[in-house]
Amino acid sequence: EVLSLLDGMGADDSVMLMRMDGRATPLSRFQRDIPKLKALVAKISASDTPADLRSTLSTASDALRWRQNPVIIIVGDGAYSEEALSNVIWQPDATPPTPKDSASRFDNQRLSIVDLSGIDVRYKAIGEVSDNAGIIAFNVRRYISNRLNYEVYIEIQNFSKEKVQRKLVL
Repeated sequence: EVLSLLDGMGADDSVMLMRMDGRATPLSRFQRDIPKLKALVAKISASDTPADLRSTLSTASDALRWRQNPVIIIVGDGAYSEEALSNVIWQPDATPPTPKDSASRFDNQRLSIVDLSGIDVRYKAIGEVSDNAGIIAFNVRRYISNRLNYEVYIEIQNFSKEKVQRKLVL
């Protein structure tokens, strides 16, 4: 999908590639060098960590804020949490705050919200939906007070919309 998007670039278009997994990772500066961008895309592999949509969109919107005709194209499986989706302003506010009421509007806003006003955001779906539950964090350490015993931290996440029951064996 990304290679196809790069092939469709216009002469005046510039692209910044960004990897979105557990954190936002810019892979390039804004550039027009299609072969170089394609080489970067070839190095990207799928990750089994949940995507940090809010952080990635925040980073991308900051990079695009003063550019003409900014576009964000998200290429992914769409497995974004409701919390992540609710922390984004997808449509511009019809009534921008005036200086006299901006303080009261600020009190009612969450600081973690990403404002994508003025940025064209598109989504290209890849992959398919499946019921998936898995280990997303695992750590073992010795107890400080008793060096013969260990404690285990394990975090499991259900990525499907339905409740699931799984058996975990350590």
